[in-house]
Amino acid sequence: MPSSCSSYGRIGTFVDEHLIPEQAGFRPGKSTTSQVLNLTQYIEDGYEEGMVTGVVFVDLSAAYDSQPQTSLQQDPGDHKRHPSDRVD
Repeated sequence: MPSSCSSYGRIGTFVDEHLIPEQAGFRPGKSTTSQVLNLTQYIEDGYEEGMVTGVVFVDLSAAYDSQPQTSLQQDPGDHKRHPSDRVD
């Protein structure tokens, strides 16, 4: 196994041990769906305990990268940008 792969495994283990369970960024088994369900459950639990939730704004598009399906089907050697790719 290349040294970079073994280093990643050690870093991944370290990160998993030090993040709260709700932290999802690039972790195996965590998805946008699981994060939405966590947020919904958190709000529901607060409601059942008589806590107040004023308002919650969530911009999931900014939190997770997205790639147009058509560009995923291109030849990996083709480095041209897809017309719908944004450049900020």
